Amino acid sequence: MTTKADRDGPKAVLVTGGAGAIGSNVARALAGDHRVTVIDDLSSGHEDNLRGFPVRVVRGSILEDAALDAVFSPPPAVVIHLAAFFANQNSVEHPERDLAVNGAGTLKLLERARRAGVRRFVYASSSSVY
Repeated sequence: MTTKADRDGPKAVLVTGGAGAIGSNVARALAGDHRVTVIDDLSSGHEDNLRGFPVRVVRGSILEDAALDAVFSPPPAVVIHLAAFFANQNSVEHPERDLAVNGAGTLKLLERARRAGVRRFVYASSSSVY
């Protein structure tokens, strides 16, 4: 069976929050057919989740310009945005950090993606947005 990846060739894909439970599974599923880069600050994810399959890992926050420079060079064709300041209690105890990561971080990624000509941006939401 021929897949779209076979026809179009591998794409560069950025997975934010890629060391988390969901992100690492997304990265693993894509790694066979695509060039996957993961960015994660490891605040709730684990580097062990990324062992054993070919991904480029950038340890850093989506709020850090240097980390974003690294993951957008070269620019990905697709961004899958899963990074979040995780757990609802964190939003109560640290509302400014929650807003910075979940709000401003998403905006920074959208701006970078637009400037880089990213063709597709996938945002997966969770209860963290509340």
